[in-house]
Amino acid sequence: INRDYNLQCFLTANPIFTEVRTHDFAPYREDPVNKLSSRFEANVVLDKEARKWASRVAQCNKTIVEKTKALRAVQTMSDTYTKTPEFGSSEAMQEAEDQVNNMKMVIRRAESHKCKSEAKLDLLRGAGVDVEKWAQAAM
Repeated sequence: INRDYNLQCFLTANPIFTEVRTHDFAPYREDPVNKLSSRFEANVVLDKEARKWASRVAQCNKTIVEKTKALRAVQTMSDTYTKTPEFGSSEAMQEAEDQVNNMKMVIRRAESHKCKSEAKLDLLRGAGVDVEKWAQAAM
């Protein structure tokens, strides 16, 4: 009995050390996505995503326009309270100021959502998805 014989016996008894197993890559849900492809019939899913993000951009545009108009109205009211203190109480001035800050925050949030959605649409456009069709339908 020598060392080579013992090694051969061990490797025959434990094939896990000698057999090379190949594993197909299966992505995990937290793996980053670097590239979009329309292979494997993914066009349906990519079109659905394009529709979703195009409608999100349209919704954000609508929110920004509506809240900007409301912000102007509230700022006008706040300016009136500031110029003529007898017109409104300090409580009303504080409430108008809170509304202005709240509207600015909503507008800022809508602009950031719009920016993110447009970036996703650009990625889909780069993958060859017809984003313009969904963007026109959403507007």
